Amino acid sequence: MINKSTSINTFKGCRHFPQLRESIDYKIYIDCQADERLVRRLGKFSDGRYTSEEAIREYLDLVRYRHDIYVEPTRWHADMIINGSATMQKGSQMLLDWIINKMASQ
Repeated sequence: MINKSTSINTFKGCRHFPQLRESIDYKIYIDCQADERLVRRLGKFSDGRYTSEEAIREYLDLVRYRHDIYVEPTRWHADMIINGSATMQKGSQMLLDWIINKMASQ
């Protein structure tokens, strides 16, 4: 039985806040291949603020490098790693089942 007072909070990028990271019961890392991150970024910035060339240049010069330094190491603190390249339905259902199981066992 899940306690009704249980709350679920989501955070993106807690690497710089070790105290916050350590206070989180379950940490989930969603892993994506570099080329897929680039494609998603191009879609995200296609609203006219950036040209495709600007978005690609920023990704190659800044984002890719920062990912390796700041994002990738957070996977070592994760309780679960999900394949972000798989269909969202499968990963979402797996995550939901895992959370329900963890909450029910408390």
